[in-house]
Amino acid sequence: IAPSQTQKAWEWARLIFEPETGRAGYKAQYAKTVTLKLLSPPGEVVEKWKLINAWPKAIKPDDLDYGSESVLNVALTLVFDRALQLF
Repeated sequence: IAPSQTQKAWEWARLIFEPETGRAGYKAQYAKTVTLKLLSPPGEVVEKWKLINAWPKAIKPDDLDYGSESVLNVALTLVFDRALQLF
């Protein structure tokens, strides 16, 4: 089974700080270039941003309800050095 997007976000966050070992990472290892796309309701790209040297500050998933078929939302707060709007 492939990791979910939420699992990938947690793995990225553990590059910054690993709570089990107390190891802190280096920015050169965890800072990434991220492309952020704002979508319209039909799924068309409305805005596109390139975040340079971005890393997760907070990951907050909704409560998981195994009896529901609804989508699980995950809020991801990013910190970044620079943002460029792409046209």
